[in-house]
Amino acid sequence: WYVLPIIRGILMILLWLLACGPVDGETVTLKGNIQPIFNKLCQDGCHDAEDLTTFNLTEGYSYADLVHAPSTQAPLYDRIEPYSADNSYLIHKLLGTHRDLGGMGDTMPKRGIITVEEIELIMAWADTGATP
Repeated sequence: WYVLPIIRGILMILLWLLACGPVDGETVTLKGNIQPIFNKLCQDGCHDAEDLTTFNLTEGYSYADLVHAPSTQAPLYDRIEPYSADNSYLIHKLLGTHRDLGGMGDTMPKRGIITVEEIELIMAWADTGATP
């Protein structure tokens, strides 16, 4: 009789750990985890070398154009503020809350669909220091 509540408790803990993102000790990096998301959703004429009116999210350029880089739409915020997803303008653009910060424009990405898991991964990257 006591086994069922214990198994249920273990399952709840496992589900909670899965929902929290990367396992402790696993580092989320731009190159290994985030750049593939940018490659899939943010280029193709938007944030690549073809369109120099915006910042560049291609490999080799994305880190400098994001981390500690002030947003042109909400200059009080960096596009990515290391250790603070809440203060990272890019996160707000992905969540659609950028206008709350005085920002403008559309929710991103314009093309394609970003998953909740991909947004959570980008948030984890920012919150853990935005490692290259």
